[in-house]
Amino acid sequence: MHAFDGRWVSSIDGPDKRGQLLGLSDTRGKGIRAFTYSLPDDELTDRDMLAVNDERMEPFFLGRAYYGSLCYVPANDAWVEFYHFAGRMEMLSATGAVLKAGSVPFRWLPHVEPSADRGGRVIFGANNPRTRHAYQGCSATDRYIYGLYLGHLSGENAATDYFNRLPYGEIHVFDLSLRFVRAFVLDHATSVFAVVPGDSLLFSVKEDSTGAGVRRTRLPIE
Repeated sequence: MHAFDGRWVSSIDGPDKRGQLLGLSDTRGKGIRAFTYSLPDDELTDRDMLAVNDERMEPFFLGRAYYGSLCYVPANDAWVEFYHFAGRMEMLSATGAVLKAGSVPFRWLPHVEPSADRGGRVIFGANNPRTRHAYQGCSATDRYIYGLYLGHLSGENAATDYFNRLPYGEIHVFDLSLRFVRAFVLDHATSVFAVVPGDSLLFSVKEDSTGAGVRRTRLPIE
């Protein structure tokens, strides 16, 4: 099994119909590169660079600012990526090529540090105060694509209990053409979830100060 050549892998999912996993890695200077790992051949192949150029950003931080969560969509034999910080979603092929871009309900640019106001490029840090966190996971069925939106700011209420400052999980639902369908809010904070075939139930991990536990939520899709 490959160790992925020591690369920083932000997300990986699959396999597709050819037994390939698609992954995204931070190149530490150029942005995000897609790669595939073939299960049948035990082979790792570099693919396209994603178009995430941001002229404000110090190149070293491009990948860190724009990494995201991948989920495989069997009905399309493609992957959807929800960007964590950049407020965008895209459908990708196995080569990492963008097949289609979708519009998400909330859009923003990665955090800009005050130092950028004095000239020079942005040094991005996800844990810096007022950095917007958003899509932390996704799931797909034969009918819909689900994105988990958290929507809190780094450093917000930093002096209070960690779990109290997290908002409840908000699920954004899209059809297979990446058209937004609806949103609904869970009754707990979570960063891990999955939707069962048939779009009837969502399983998630509830996180609070007592620990973690699995929750089951009936989906209000129809």
